[in-house]
Amino acid sequence: MSEDNERELTREEMRAQLEAEFQVEQEASPKTESEPEDKSEQVEAASLAADETDLPSPETEDVESDIPNHESKDHLPIKSTWQVILYSLFYFAFGTFLTVVSLNLVFSQKETGEAINLFGWVFIIFFLIGGLASLYSTYDEVRHLKNARLLDNEGVSFQATILDNWVDHYQDGGFLGRKKVHHLLYFYNDEKNYAKHSVNQSMSKTLHTGSSITVEYLQENPEVFRIK
Repeated sequence: MSEDNERELTREEMRAQLEAEFQVEQEASPKTESEPEDKSEQVEAASLAADETDLPSPETEDVESDIPNHESKDHLPIKSTWQVILYSLFYFAFGTFLTVVSLNLVFSQKETGEAINLFGWVFIIFFLIGGLASLYSTYDEVRHLKNARLLDNEGVSFQATILDNWVDHYQDGGFLGRKKVHHLLYFYNDEKNYAKHSVNQSMSKTLHTGSSITVEYLQENPEVFRIK
């Protein structure tokens, strides 16, 4: 073999070796972020995209949450001014009576030196709890007196339509044996606010779904309202 042929063979071997090394480097180099490493990543990416399309948009959730129903929070009306005053006086008188009676029983027993038996303590505690509860109810009524007076002077009238009129039944009989409670649901303040509260049976029979009702509310604070 001539010297020229040996040089040509050596060049071919060097070229083949370089191409082999380049190919190894290409296979060992990391893939770009846009290319998934295997099919499992492609499947995972596709499933994530599908889940995102199934999620409800925030705007849809907000719209649905704004629609009141039977499970919505109660929005209670304010009583009329004379009712607030009458209830306040009644709760105050009843609470004061129960508190005075319970305290009088305690101090009278101390003066006589006789020990209070178990029945006496139960009686005293029952009266004391009732008195404190009545006094708190007095505070709650007086707290609404300011809003009642504001409605008298600054109340804005609105003709509302009853959206729903339903009855909730209680298997335990409810308060004082009441087995059912009547509820009303309606919008007011140009349909911007809703009211959901209980009413007595006579009012429930008068106001059916679709009936009109006059509502007074404060323009600066529409959450304060009452049935006129």
